Amino acid sequence: MAYKLDFGIWGNIFAVPTQIVDKHIKTCGSASLKVLLVLLRHNEQSLSLAELAALVGLSTADAQDALNYWIASGVLMEETLGGDSLLQPARAGQEPQTPAPAPDTVPLKTGEPQTPEQKIVKPPVRGRLAPEEISSLAAKDQQVSTLLQEAQEILGKTISPSGMEALVSLYSYGGMEVELILMVIQYCVSIGKSSLRYIEKTAYDWIDRGIDTFDKAEQHILSLTRKNDYEGKIKSAFGIFSRNLTAKEMDYVTKWFDQYGFELPLIQLAYERTVDNTGKLSFPYCDSILSRWHEKGIKTPRQAVDEMNAPQRAAQSEYQPKARTFGSGPFAPPSPQKERYDKAHAELQQRRNAARETAAKRKEEVYGKLPRLKQIDTALAKTGFEVSKAVLLGGNTGDLIARLREENLTLQQEKEALLVHNGYAPDYLEIPYRCKKCEDKGYRPDGEACDCLKELVR
Repeated sequence: MAYKLDFGIWGNIFAVPTQIVDKHIKTCGSASLKVLLVLLRHNEQSLSLAELAALVGLSTADAQDALNYWIASGVLMEETLGGDSLLQPARAGQEPQTPAPAPDTVPLKTGEPQTPEQKIVKPPVRGRLAPEEISSLAAKDQQVSTLLQEAQEILGKTISPSGMEALVSLYSYGGMEVELILMVIQYCVSIGKSSLRYIEKTAYDWIDRGIDTFDKAEQHILSLTRKNDYEGKIKSAFGIFSRNLTAKEMDYVTKWFDQYGFELPLIQLAYERTVDNTGKLSFPYCDSILSRWHEKGIKTPRQAVDEMNAPQRAAQSEYQPKARTFGSGPFAPPSPQKERYDKAHAELQQRRNAARETAAKRKEEVYGKLPRLKQIDTALAKTGFEVSKAVLLGGNTGDLIARLREENLTLQQEKEALLVHNGYAPDYLEIPYRCKKCEDKGYRPDGEACDCLKELVR
């Protein structure tokens, strides 16, 4: 088969420097090549990042990642005019300018541990690492090489030079351990955010929060995953599909689930009453309903419905004869039944707290003796993230979920075997709730009062 050019398209042409093909065609990514071609096409004008992203068909974050390769290579320069960043190919004779590291950044690592006086901070401005410097660091420090190799495996794609520069800078300038950087990447990928710009932003957020150990990172990820799960449930229950919840709305949601311990059916009932009364969704109004139910000890939809119907029942009995009783009225002492329920709920809360404290001590003990168990629990958490993500995304994810569940089962079997082999019960690391039916909450998942609560109020 022969090929020939259609010269009809050559009416308007622009030049591509030979250096681009000779030095960069093997190393630049397709996105980087696209943005450069667009800039060369419009070489007589300056383009903003937003304009460039629109012309290339990329998000602004991906367009910036693509641009960083050419900026680091000295092919591209940035101009600033009126607060906007403008982009132009570098002119002949211009040398790339590399900003000096900010005075409050951490010096490059040399393989030795940091001294306690060194403070990990987010560098507002940091020096850029050229590809040659990254290669040199990787050759001298095995940690850098490990970071780049494992990050590429987690992302499932070749990392661009600008992406490598961002990751290595987190380690060298940001002072973040490789293990933590990889955890950041794993978490971001698990929620569908694999952009290096997003990963870098998340990593610096961890640094600002003082997350500098594996355990702190694990707890932070579990907290974020739990809140993401809450958000997904509330958005579905409240019919919110076009946006994410605001920070204030998430504060309400976290209080309802974590502080009040409410299940979704009860929250959905409060939402329905909010819409009935106001004609619209109002998180503050919904919160006022749930807060009142929490103060009254209401835990199930049945109890909430009884509370809502109480005024109607009172009106129906208003004209019925009433027997006078001593001490009735607003200053009447609490009924014996209410006192029994209050004491029962307090007892159950003490049981839950004690069980959780016991589980935390056991975990600390076993992790110290058997480090492999800690690795297994971390792997189980990661597979759990992936399963949750697959379920939320929907679509044809059956094979993925089946594979993740199989991995999860294998890890659980290894965990139990390791515990038994070392003289522990298979469920030694589980929270030892006294009542397995309700986990010492007093109410079963179906909303009915548990036998343990009934026993306490007798």
